Amino acid sequence: MSSSVYSLQVPAAPGFVCRAMTTGLGWGQDKGAGICSTNSHPDPEQAQEGKASLPGGSAVLLTPVVSRLQHKMDGSGLALCLLAAVFCLFWTPSAGLKTLHLGSCVITTNLQEMRNGFSEIRDRVLAEDEIIDVRILRKMVSLQDTEPAGQCCLLRHVLRLYLDKVFKNYQTPDHHILRKLSSLANSFLTIKKDLRLCHDRMTCPCWEEAMEKYSRILSHFEELKPREAVVKALGELDILLRWMEEAE
Repeated sequence: MSSSVYSLQVPAAPGFVCRAMTTGLGWGQDKGAGICSTNSHPDPEQAQEGKASLPGGSAVLLTPVVSRLQHKMDGSGLALCLLAAVFCLFWTPSAGLKTLHLGSCVITTNLQEMRNGFSEIRDRVLAEDEIIDVRILRKMVSLQDTEPAGQCCLLRHVLRLYLDKVFKNYQTPDHHILRKLSSLANSFLTIKKDLRLCHDRMTCPCWEEAMEKYSRILSHFEELKPREAVVKALGELDILLRWMEEAE
């Protein structure tokens, strides 16, 4: 392949004409040194390579100027990279945060993170559920069908059911499922602690309606064999998460 030489007219300061001479093996090669001259010397051969001829015959090297400019640009790029790194380090995602209004008890949790975690294992968990005509979390005992004052109490007891009898008793050789369930259990434990704080502040009363509905849920759970009940409850996690998402 033959070498090619081409000149490119580039902007310069008033009174200057600059040409960038490029030599390479075709397009896309690195540019050569810039050659600038005043209008009084239109012939670029009168100017030395890498210099600018000024009125009065003095010459200024372009190379140090370009080097300083490049150094400043590199420094700016480094500063931007450092700023982005600090931003990513301290930035906390809040897109999935949800504020739950459970009567007088108001808490905030990342429901989107829980839903994403469960969605990764949902199909495999549901594949283990062979009883399709029974539900533990039925509409008649849902949070939305409960008086606002009793929603906190009902949710606190349902979470305790999952923590004490579901997550602990589920067995599988699939470590990915176990990791996701461990993450969900930790999230449930955090919510339960927040609800407990509401209870201690007298904003999470356990009235008769809430306790009656929880008794129904527990009864549906205990009607099944232990393994079947655990798998059924895990398969209905999306129902429980939806209940919490709809808590306004």
